[in-house]
Amino acid sequence: MVEFGANLPDSLTQWSPLPACPECCQLLFVGKEWGRKGGDLAYETFRELHRRQFPCELTIIGSVPSDFVPDEGVTVFRHIDKARQDGLEQLAQEYEKANFLLLPTEYDCYGIVFAEASAFGVPSLARNVGGVGQVVRDGVNGFLLSPDATATDFADVICRVYGDRTYYYQLRCSAKKEYQIRLNWTRWGEMMEQIFQEVIREVKMKESHVYIPTYIIN
Repeated sequence: MVEFGANLPDSLTQWSPLPACPECCQLLFVGKEWGRKGGDLAYETFRELHRRQFPCELTIIGSVPSDFVPDEGVTVFRHIDKARQDGLEQLAQEYEKANFLLLPTEYDCYGIVFAEASAFGVPSLARNVGGVGQVVRDGVNGFLLSPDATATDFADVICRVYGDRTYYYQLRCSAKKEYQIRLNWTRWGEMMEQIFQEVIREVKMKESHVYIPTYIIN
């Protein structure tokens, strides 16, 4: 298994500080597809926390419904362009101040956004669907809830984890470590190099030819 890394420059993640633990917990949602990424559930989790008088704020990056009217404590950025330097820096700032990435996606093949969160030591909260369990390891760089988890379930995890600051600090340290040893493109390149070298050795032994299909984006 060769895992994808975070699509952010090392210059933004290498020296980024671990998120602070303010009294008001900072939640971050990043997703272009509000419905598929679980935007309604993330928003309802925020409201459930407020009903419990748990101090928190929610930052949404990506699309929201056209009639979306955010509650107090919710900030919406409908688009941040990572192709621009100022966009990259703004996105990094949002990750740096976040305490949890709250992304209860309905399905994903992987979810590079979870690797990006780990790059900043931000634990991820997601549903255990598709390939999300490959990037998010339960209790290591976040938590995987059941596919039918509710806002109450997500709120329970946030209250429990953030209420124990010692445990939360250990969690964000292990999230950062997951990025450093597993969820980065340097590691991806090293593993792919090993695979290619093994293929080359096999081809030479068999004195045959091999075609390696590739998929290139951007």
